[in-house]
Amino acid sequence: MVSVNQGVAKKRNKKRLFLTILSCLFVFGGTVYGYYRYKFPYGSSHCCIVQFGLALRMYAADNHGKFPAGGATPEASLALLGTGGYLGGDNAGAYLLRGKTVPLEVTLKAIQQGTLNSNSTGWHYVEGLTEADDQRIAIVWDKVGLGHNGQRLKNGGHEVLLLDGSHSLVNGSKWTEFLEQQKELLAHGTKSASK
Repeated sequence: MVSVNQGVAKKRNKKRLFLTILSCLFVFGGTVYGYYRYKFPYGSSHCCIVQFGLALRMYAADNHGKFPAGGATPEASLALLGTGGYLGGDNAGAYLLRGKTVPLEVTLKAIQQGTLNSNSTGWHYVEGLTEADDQRIAIVWDKVGLGHNGQRLKNGGHEVLLLDGSHSLVNGSKWTEFLEQQKELLAHGTKSASK
């Protein structure tokens, strides 16, 4: 009788051990997933602002120093980089134009329909600039404010591309000041302002 009870107890203990290990795995997996979703709120993305800058420079070189302009919205003008082949093929262009927050399918559909707008790209684009304008003017920045790979930034901020081709991260505490400086530069540092 004792051996039967011991066998039942061993089975019960094995079952408890299995359930404990399974519970630990679920908790660990949930923690890892939760951390990933916190760190990368829109998922990991490498929509590289440096590549964006190179595409803008190539476009300007082919268009007498003028950056994309003339679309129904600034974002529609930005789509000229994708349709003009400056960002690679259709999917490569749409991938970069989507930014770090917009699903690729949304941007791809908008490009195909010629309706790229603020809802179909994660970039803010300043339209109407030329290579002759003040090189401290920011031409593109990440709207939401994420790091280079789409990660949440500890102190907030935005990745910014300047007309001189450089890029940097503007800390969240300096963002309002940065936007004020940009308004001032746009008011006085562009060809259109000097006219």
